[in-house]
Amino acid sequence: MTNVYTIPAWRSRGVATAILIATIGYAQQQGAQLVFLHTSDAARSLYENLGFA
Repeated sequence: MTNVYTIPAWRSRGVATAILIATIGYAQQQGAQLVFLHTSDAARSLYENLGFA
């Protein structure tokens, strides 16, 4: 997955979180042991809340 963007009207409703959780779950089902990402400063707290460092 590349370049996740949520339009302002839908931010803070859990959309990006739901997409990311589903993506991580799919990756795990496929045998992935590591999920790697780059983030903007604006999205950093979303990823940190999901366990990314």
